[in-house]
Amino acid sequence: MKNPKTLTLIATVVLGISMVVGGQNHASASSIKVIGKNGLISSDVAPYLKKGTVLVPINIIRKLGLSNLNMSWDNTRKQVRISYRKVMITVKVNPKYGIIGDEGTPLAQPAQIKNGRVMVPVRFIGEALGEPVEWDAKTQTIIVGSSTVNSHAKSALTLERIRVLSLPRVSLKEQIHAGGLMTVVCYFPVGRADEYFVKEERRIDYYKVQQGRAVQIWAAKTTNDIVENKGLPFFPYKIVQEIGERPSVKGSFVYYKNFGAIAAVFYGIINDQGKAKQLGEADGNKGVIVDIPEEKNYMKH
Repeated sequence: MKNPKTLTLIATVVLGISMVVGGQNHASASSIKVIGKNGLISSDVAPYLKKGTVLVPINIIRKLGLSNLNMSWDNTRKQVRISYRKVMITVKVNPKYGIIGDEGTPLAQPAQIKNGRVMVPVRFIGEALGEPVEWDAKTQTIIVGSSTVNSHAKSALTLERIRVLSLPRVSLKEQIHAGGLMTVVCYFPVGRADEYFVKEERRIDYYKVQQGRAVQIWAAKTTNDIVENKGLPFFPYKIVQEIGERPSVKGSFVYYKNFGAIAAVFYGIINDQGKAKQLGEADGNKGVIVDIPEEKNYMKH
């Protein structure tokens, strides 16, 4: 007689194996992100979506943050074996089934070799290991792990902003000598992380993410005088000197204002008319970029 827990797990895997996103069967490989228990997982090979199933390189499974997970690759049999919490999983390249213990389970998409890398169906593996798996279609993010799903299911955008701020920066050849680090404000367009502004005491810089780097496009020296800046509705301070190409932006922005002296972060929204609304305060010792649940109300659908 089969173990009831095994039957339940197999049923869950069979029912939940496919992740159909808005009726679409394809997604840009580079747009899909994977979050494990330790946050966003990087890989030199991008995950991709095939007919509703996300496939990831097997090295991502190692990085999920699951303690005591062991994994081995048998190049002769072209199969990967994963053990975790007394569960043994075997996935072979091409056959449309996986093995949990000694039970075969159908796969919506088999493991594949792409560009010399073994790609495996992440939902099947995550759920077979007893971990919840959640797919966020809007941000093209798959989240694996019990504590991860609880704490990060709605923070894929936040994690991406944290990652973007840590990218290597490419500066303009000229520089403006102004600013200070006691108070730093980061501005992001609502719902996005591909460009951002950083304001220090009397300086503001604008960066765009390009090919894995934050490229400085524009910088300016400012005063504390309140004015209206054309093309920068969220920024009310007078610009007295600038270099590079000044951007022209529209829409609402979120801001994170970090007071280093008191280790506090104040965050909020600036609407497209330039009106700022503070929404909360966070412990600066735990990071500058935090979730802003109200942000979704300002996103255009």
